[in-house]
Amino acid sequence: LFDVIEREKLVDRAQKLGEAAMNRLRQEPTIKNRITDVRGHGLMLGIELAQAPEKFVEKGLEMGILVNLTAQKVIRLAPPVNIPAQDWDAGLDTLVKLIASL
Repeated sequence: LFDVIEREKLVDRAQKLGEAAMNRLRQEPTIKNRITDVRGHGLMLGIELAQAPEKFVEKGLEMGILVNLTAQKVIRLAPPVNIPAQDWDAGLDTLVKLIASL
């Protein structure tokens, strides 16, 4: 398992995808006033919302994404490190729409 992670440079890839996602989420104009912080390492991200949302996880599932809400207003993302970049980007698109709908 570790040889696959090393051979395919999955840690470096996760770091690059995560950094790009954090930058995108911080700069996205449609959600800028709805989030107070974006933090993380690699693909494990935390997005702190300004206010605790109602039925956020359920709304995410209806839109086709699986999200976890911690501390009542922190979205936790933790996809597998080998997630295809297209799937990651599509999930972020949906997440942005979900946050914007709050």
